[in-house]
Amino acid sequence: GVASAARITVLAGVDFADVREAPADTSVWVANTSVVAEIGTVYVVRTSQSPGSFGNSCVYYAKLEPVEMDPEAGTLSFLFDSNPVCNDPRLVPPD
Repeated sequence: GVASAARITVLAGVDFADVREAPADTSVWVANTSVVAEIGTVYVVRTSQSPGSFGNSCVYYAKLEPVEMDPEAGTLSFLFDSNPVCNDPRLVPPD
């Protein structure tokens, strides 16, 4: 019942370093479905919309890859890169 623009997509079989940009194809993004976390699988997330510094609406992107899970302890460790630039889908650090 919560309205949100947050989304996630699964990029199975792709290396973390090779994911350079969030997918532009909106059909690959999931909003209201559970996604199972798996070691070695890369996920790209998009935040919900929030106000930007100049009054525009912003979303932010990040990629993550689970590297360690402990279901008994309820923990998940992951590698991630995020982009702090409003509406910029690139997922690599600037040169």
